[in-house]
Amino acid sequence: MSRNAIELIARGVCIRADHLLICRNRRLGHTFLPGGHVEFAETAADALSREMGEETGIPFRIGRFAGGCEAIFEQQHHKGPRQHHEVNLIFEMQPAPASSSPAASVAGGGPENNQRTAPSGRQEAGPSPSPPMEVPSREEKIAFEWLAIASLRCDDDTPPRPAPLLPRGIVPLVLAIAESVERAASSPLPVLWATDPPGPDLRNVR
Repeated sequence: MSRNAIELIARGVCIRADHLLICRNRRLGHTFLPGGHVEFAETAADALSREMGEETGIPFRIGRFAGGCEAIFEQQHHKGPRQHHEVNLIFEMQPAPASSSPAASVAGGGPENNQRTAPSGRQEAGPSPSPPMEVPSREEKIAFEWLAIASLRCDDDTPPRPAPLLPRGIVPLVLAIAESVERAASSPLPVLWATDPPGPDLRNVR
């Protein structure tokens, strides 16, 4: 990739039991939505599906397009700082059903994750007592974790805190998807666009 190329990245929002699947850079510690670069002659949705399979070994179904986020930032490399310019395309996604793969058992199940079994064996509605199960990583440099959706929400009385996801503009898109999931899977999903302006707060954190 050229030093001055604009990076096109497909990322996915996977929400289960009120938790968001995130990816963590093991060395630097920052977190971001799972996904990866779109290759030439490849659709963004296909790129996201491919990347999730390569990184987790789990097939994912790619859903609705949620929006995009553009970010310009400076990152430290072994030869010194380098400016990056990336465009992130955000989709809903979920592991493929258990009937076609072991994904659901690994990633915490589907809608039944919000149910509990009564002594009679009847399913009762109720919140999941814990986040979904661990999602494996096939790459040493990254790990997959679950982040509580509630930790992304804040109000005017909440003091500023470090961005839980990078780029920061992705957070409103994640919350829009979470609200859509809470209402109903078929509810309209607003398509949003966000831009992270270049600035010193983005330096040396990616």
